[in-house]
Amino acid sequence: MKPAFNALAFVMAVWRLSSLLVNEAGPWSALETLRFKLGAGEGACEEQITNGIITHPLCCLWCASVWCSLALLPLLIHRWSRVLIYWLAGSAGAILIQEQIND
Repeated sequence: MKPAFNALAFVMAVWRLSSLLVNEAGPWSALETLRFKLGAGEGACEEQITNGIITHPLCCLWCASVWCSLALLPLLIHRWSRVLIYWLAGSAGAILIQEQIND
């Protein structure tokens, strides 16, 4: 694959994973439950009562993207692991298209 395509797929995968962690309930509400158990549940982020290295990134998409980028970066090295990046990038692309259609 071309480097530009890999870079775009990586950016979309980071955005998708960050968005999942910060904004969405996830499958079977697993991510919502995780945020709640870590102290970043409903209302905690709005009231700015999170202060941990784990909980703060779960309230801020920008913060989460830094950690998600770091976590996904090693996957670019191995060809077989790019499947996860392309999977998340595909989901991000579908969401972006849907958002454009809805506007």
